Amino acid sequence: MKTVFLATVAASAALASAAAGAPTASLPPSTGPDLSVLSTRESAVVAQLKAFPKLGSRASVSRWESGLKADEAAQTKAEAALNADLVTTPRTVTKPAATPALARIGSTLSFEDSTGNPYSVRLIKTIDPARGADQYTRPIPGTRFVAAVFTITDTGTHKISDDANSNASVTGSNDESFLSEPDSLADCTNFNGGTYQLAPHQSQTGCVAFQIPNGVTMSTVEWSPGGRYIPGFQAWRAP
Repeated sequence: MKTVFLATVAASAALASAAAGAPTASLPPSTGPDLSVLSTRESAVVAQLKAFPKLGSRASVSRWESGLKADEAAQTKAEAALNADLVTTPRTVTKPAATPALARIGSTLSFEDSTGNPYSVRLIKTIDPARGADQYTRPIPGTRFVAAVFTITDTGTHKISDDANSNASVTGSNDESFLSEPDSLADCTNFNGGTYQLAPHQSQTGCVAFQIPNGVTMSTVEWSPGGRYIPGFQAWRAP
């Protein structure tokens, strides 16, 4: 029984250690306090795991197990608080220090995927406001849906595939950059859940949805082949 329990503890400690060293995505500033509490609770769980009484009595093991359960419950509560904060906050990222030259709507920009295959992206238009696909698809209170419609063309000699929802972002007049949302819209059709797969010289048109606060206008629409603001990032000026 003790051997099995020790193995479980060792596995839990390894997972906690891996989680502690994993990189984290950018989060809205409003989630800072929740994130701090979660980090503290996670540290408490890891500390409790390290404090396992290897040669202790049955009573000391029982006390340790009760303490671990209490710390894990506190961690779960902190995770729930952070998740609740995230779902009520539009997803944003920090704007890059340098913005490349801006193209006009209707312009076609050239990119390369992660393996060097060339392709082009044309921003056809922006839609502001955009409507949810049905009565159940609504933006967070205080925000609205907007959309950017793109045509992607494989200009190389090899098949390409990627995710438009990950490639695209929008910067608002408040100087914040907003990430895509998975919502379906009535005004345009998303790519296949955001993904696109193109054979050489094949094109596909679709849109990417965003949520931005009411009173904030779209300033620029951005595209980055491998993620937000890595080399290769380019942008269009929104109307």
